[in-house]
Amino acid sequence: MKVYRNKYHNNHIYLSIEDSEVPHLYSAMFEELIEKHREPLQIMVSSDAEQLIGILEQSGFQLKRKCYEMDVCIANLAMPRVTDFTVLSEARKGSLVYAEIAEMMYAYYADTHVAINPLTATLEEFDEMLPNIVLYSKTSNKVDSAAFIDDNEIAYVFSYTKEHFFHFAGCLLAYMFSKFDRIVFESDDSDWCATMLKEMFSVSPELSYDTYIKTCDGLL
Repeated sequence: MKVYRNKYHNNHIYLSIEDSEVPHLYSAMFEELIEKHREPLQIMVSSDAEQLIGILEQSGFQLKRKCYEMDVCIANLAMPRVTDFTVLSEARKGSLVYAEIAEMMYAYYADTHVAINPLTATLEEFDEMLPNIVLYSKTSNKVDSAAFIDDNEIAYVFSYTKEHFFHFAGCLLAYMFSKFDRIVFESDDSDWCATMLKEMFSVSPELSYDTYIKTCDGLL
């Protein structure tokens, strides 16, 4: 079992467990880690890893988030296809507009993760992991929604209202499908924008991953 930290979410101890290790796990191992580090334990596992999930739940871990891996094409759309994406604007890393939107994304990301594992990275550190291109739309000359893209991947999305995002997402998908036959993105159930994006497709994701956390409540 590998134990490590995540500089972007540095309040928890992260675990990585190989399949071959699962039969040898026991609850006391996790209690020892809690006692040693005195911080919550966090692990992401495939949703079909039934044996490991059973052990985690028996050991006091709780399911906190589900992440769906989406790989979709135009035929998978569950809504009328949008063809006009002229409302979208583009900004690249290094521009003032990009920096402004990156700060908005940072705030949205922090908000959607606070209940699971708070963001501890600085804005500068967060900016380093963002793709170089962001697509965005404006209302009354203010950015209302945006998506950071990397080739055919929609990496990060945010918006201020569901109404704005629904329109923006339709245009975003029109843009992406004008360039790629298939697009990919992740959808966390703790992220309402990503969830809305997932629900615009009729297919069920083949892959999903569960985040389990064991707190250190009760330690003196």
